[in-house]
Amino acid sequence: MSKLTKITGRITAIITLSIIAFFFFMTILGKNESFSYAENRRLADVPELSVSELYDGSDV
Repeated sequence: MSKLTKITGRITAIITLSIIAFFFFMTILGKNESFSYAENRRLADVPELSVSELYDGSDV
């Protein structure tokens, strides 16, 4: 491979990973809406998960 192809591949990989990281952190750190203005109603709360429930397979 030529040097230009390697550099282009690395730049593409960095941009792609940056976009994925941006959306990941926005999902984790973003504001959690509790009201839907489009549907004009209150949204259900996010269920609480625990490690023991995930381990034993019980319903949440």
